[in-house]
Amino acid sequence: MKGSKPILIDLQGVKSFNHHAELRILKGSVLLTEAGNLIDHVLKAGQSWKVKRGAKVVVEPLEQGTCLQQLGKNWIA
Repeated sequence: MKGSKPILIDLQGVKSFNHHAELRILKGSVLLTEAGNLIDHVLKAGQSWKVKRGAKVVVEPLEQGTCLQQLGKNWIA
């Protein structure tokens, strides 16, 4: 995403994201749930997910040491 500094997140619990951004899994894996989508997704290291503007996404680490990179803004706990 243009103009956004990447943020590294050592994911140790459930986190929510509610702003247009890209999430890249750097290490480990996550369970990703998007509001309004009946299908949950498992993302592993090397995979990414683009959060659409206005969407709400929840990610939960599936293993210890999971780390992701966020390109965009407004990461909320």
